[in-house]
Amino acid sequence: MKFKVLFAFVLLLSSLNIFGEPKKMLDDLDFSNGEWEMVGVSLHNYYLVPIQSEIRHFVLRNREILQDMKKNWVFEQTYSDYCEHHYALRFYKDGKMVKFLKVNLHCGYITEGGLSYKMDSTQFTKYKRYFYPLKLSRVGYRSLTNIRKAINVLLNQKDVWLYYDHIPYYYDGYFVVKIDSLPWYANRDSVQLEMKKKIISFTDSNFYLKQFIYFIDEGIQSIRYEVYCGKELAQKVPENMITAGWRGHFEFADRIDLVFVGINKREYFQLVKGDFDD
Repeated sequence: MKFKVLFAFVLLLSSLNIFGEPKKMLDDLDFSNGEWEMVGVSLHNYYLVPIQSEIRHFVLRNREILQDMKKNWVFEQTYSDYCEHHYALRFYKDGKMVKFLKVNLHCGYITEGGLSYKMDSTQFTKYKRYFYPLKLSRVGYRSLTNIRKAINVLLNQKDVWLYYDHIPYYYDGYFVVKIDSLPWYANRDSVQLEMKKKIISFTDSNFYLKQFIYFIDEGIQSIRYEVYCGKELAQKVPENMITAGWRGHFEFADRIDLVFVGINKREYFQLVKGDFDD
């Protein structure tokens, strides 16, 4: 009961975004400090747009342009977001990914988490002259050991970006926890922080909490989080919080693919040397 009351109090205090107000997509990023990069990756879409033929994968480093994006990327929420996306955008500060967005340039919207916002395609394409083209490689692995080898090497390489979140692979597996019946105004960052505190109350083991699924129905939010950890931690969390029990990364997959932006496969194998089991 104490945990539920605390959740309600936090949600009330953190209901800062009133429904219908324009969303400042980059308002949480301070481009005045640190080294910033926006890395874009072209996504498969049955409705290709012209810019995808001109430039597929790219990096943007111009601080003034990033500031201009921050000023102008202010959009109204939309529920008309049934088209596939054209680009995935990842923002890195000092080499660490801090934000992930997707854009659709035909139907006209930008997506963060489970919410989308109206966006005219020109608000993206007008910056294309500042996009520097990049290579991309996809590599498959059949062991967690080899994934960790590759990550440890490539994290130290300049102008190489790991497209997927690499932190989960430092843990042997994961399980899924839930939180339901949240009001529409609940701040998801605050909810995630409280969920992390709740799991810490069961263990002193290291873990990594990541939002897995978010959905809203008739004004009620539900969230699922993946908890990456050792198997023993999952055994300490109450069953009524868990929607999927602990499993190893390869329990339901023979192969895991990682995508590296900035290098091709030949360059990948030159950098990642050594004996691999795959």
